[in-house]
Amino acid sequence: MAEGVSTPQEIDALWVELWSGNRSGPASMMDAVGLETVALIEQHYIKERGLPAAHVDFLRSYIDAGRLGAKSVKGGLHPTGTTIKAKGEARCWHDNVHAPEKPLSSGRILVGSANGRPLRELVTGLVTPDGIGVSLRAGRIFWTSMGVPSDNDGRVCSCRLDGSDVRDIIPRGRLYFSDREGMRVWRAGFDGSRLELLVQTGDRGREEERADPARWCVGVTVSPATGHFFWTQKGESKASQGRIFLAGIDMPAGADAATRRDVECLFQRLPEPIDLEMDEAHGVLYWTDRGELSDYGLVSRGLHEAIGLSLDLRNRHTYAADLGGTVYVADMDGGHRRKFYDDCRSFAGLTHVPA
Repeated sequence: MAEGVSTPQEIDALWVELWSGNRSGPASMMDAVGLETVALIEQHYIKERGLPAAHVDFLRSYIDAGRLGAKSVKGGLHPTGTTIKAKGEARCWHDNVHAPEKPLSSGRILVGSANGRPLRELVTGLVTPDGIGVSLRAGRIFWTSMGVPSDNDGRVCSCRLDGSDVRDIIPRGRLYFSDREGMRVWRAGFDGSRLELLVQTGDRGREEERADPARWCVGVTVSPATGHFFWTQKGESKASQGRIFLAGIDMPAGADAATRRDVECLFQRLPEPIDLEMDEAHGVLYWTDRGELSDYGLVSRGLHEAIGLSLDLRNRHTYAADLGGTVYVADMDGGHRRKFYDDCRSFAGLTHVPA
């Protein structure tokens, strides 16, 4: 394609004809995954193996024009809608992204149930919402907003349990808990007060550090019983650079987020860890990973870009959400897994609220 010898349509048609078990060709698969994600993965291979970069340069022409693939209204290698199938139609493993018309400002907070009752919109029109949590004691829902990817405008938002009184509790430019591209972990009170920087893994003012996904902090969970909090640093996409760290809830005397010496790397060489939760009673840490090859205990696989995770410790269930628009429930060991929402718009974070 980069040399103008063939088109995405011709390549996909040839692929499907030669390998009849596939419904999608490579161009459609790349559109479904996202061209910027494909470019990031390929950049890793180029760096590690000394490969030529012409194909990434070709993809960059699409990315720079805002043609990111199925999730973009401008389309990708194919025109808009080619890799999106209508609800209820058969779709292949890679057709896992559902593109809203305005992807940066059409986020929603949804309420559902494991019995599969229809999803109810609680809050709409949000800018890239991500992680989410609920405090029944405070009577509020809290979520992070990633903001516009090219800007330093992330925030933490909150609303009442009925979706009213939506407000920013941590102003733009900062995130509660993890600030991915900011390379930081924060904490604050439910009202946004007592904001405290806990971990600083890089300097945003330095391009080489800001552009290093191995420094990006993603998921966070707290274990009061052990006196620690845990977080993920994802690394390049599916490059086995991911790590999980822990540090003390209390900051060591005389230390700050960049100099504290109680940080410990718990797991490393993970494909791409994202969200995580702790089962304190059994001393088990669970996490989602967008890759599947791992040296650690695999509970469930085959999710379409796993993101959100929540544990129902009372009933011994795990809940997970993926970018393919599916929410799953399973036993703590991965058994009896089932989908109770499927073929929806891409999900990010989720949280379980006890009945």
